[in-house]
Amino acid sequence: MAQILKRGFSTTAAIAKAQLVKTPIQVHGIEGRYASALYSAGHKQNKLDQIASDLNNVRAVYKDNKKFQEFVLDPTLKASKKRTAIEAVSNKLGLSKEIGNFLGLLAENGRLNKLESVVTSFESIMRAHRGELFVQVTSAEELNSSNQKAL
Repeated sequence: MAQILKRGFSTTAAIAKAQLVKTPIQVHGIEGRYASALYSAGHKQNKLDQIASDLNNVRAVYKDNKKFQEFVLDPTLKASKKRTAIEAVSNKLGLSKEIGNFLGLLAENGRLNKLESVVTSFESIMRAHRGELFVQVTSAEELNSSNQKAL
């Protein structure tokens, strides 16, 4: 009997894992899990560019608006209030339904304070998806603009 139950659970877990789209790079931590899940959802719906654009807008608001930053980082606010406020902000900014739901999920799970690191992790995944790399070039002479463009 125990063997039958074990088999049933392992099959269910394998099916759930198979439904996720594998990210081009592995990101770690809680922020990595959220970023990977967002990438998987966006890839399935073919909306990765829209999601990346919306996340950049959210990051810009986060960096420019001190009140929004304090709201995101405030641990004393209830999750339900944060979710309601996040829905209002999402609607005001004209964010996609996917990003609105994602931000609401972060608020509900008490992870809204991880917003900036989740966005950074998602950007890392998207750079890998596009085949981009960060590099540091060291040169004996200063590079002119044509050399910089060639790189």
